[in-house]
Amino acid sequence: MRTMTQLLVIVTLVGFLIGCVGEQRPIQKPCAEIKVNSSSPVAPVTTLIEEPKAETMPAAKEKDKLIVITNEANYERSKDVVNFIATRGITIERIAPADFEKYKTEKYILILGGPNDDEGLGDVVKQVLTADEVSFVSQTGNKNLYLKLNKWSEKQNMLVIAGYDPDATFREFVNSKDKWWGYISSWFNIELSHDEVYGY
Repeated sequence: MRTMTQLLVIVTLVGFLIGCVGEQRPIQKPCAEIKVNSSSPVAPVTTLIEEPKAETMPAAKEKDKLIVITNEANYERSKDVVNFIATRGITIERIAPADFEKYKTEKYILILGGPNDDEGLGDVVKQVLTADEVSFVSQTGNKNLYLKLNKWSEKQNMLVIAGYDPDATFREFVNSKDKWWGYISSWFNIELSHDEVYGY
């Protein structure tokens, strides 16, 4: 009897549910609804996607380069270090001191040599350094690194690694590597590990 009662309840529930499904009840609106203004026509999807407009690309800017001004005696001693800079993705253009006037407004310049050097290099150094700086590096055994900014053009960066003679200049070039590489790597946005910096 109890089983029959339970079966009757189940049948009643099923019938009730079938009756509900059969009825035409309005569908409730979803919680989030996107409304379209019926007063303005809806554009087809294909017309909403605009074709990219052809734009004239600006001419590629010439890659910045490092102008290295030195004479033969200094270059022979320093060429391995100069080559290290070149292998780090920096374009280097080596020029003779006699051509300095043509390049003196370049953005990035490295001068290797002191006021006592020949081939016109000493005259270039004397143009860049102050009288006191020239006096200092002209003395036997002296050497130093100098950073000169905006000397002949706006945003110009110039390094002078100068010594009493080519040997002193070379020693300064090697010993001050942390300093001059810090400047050059920031100019050209290059990051190297300590091992890479000293791996030449």
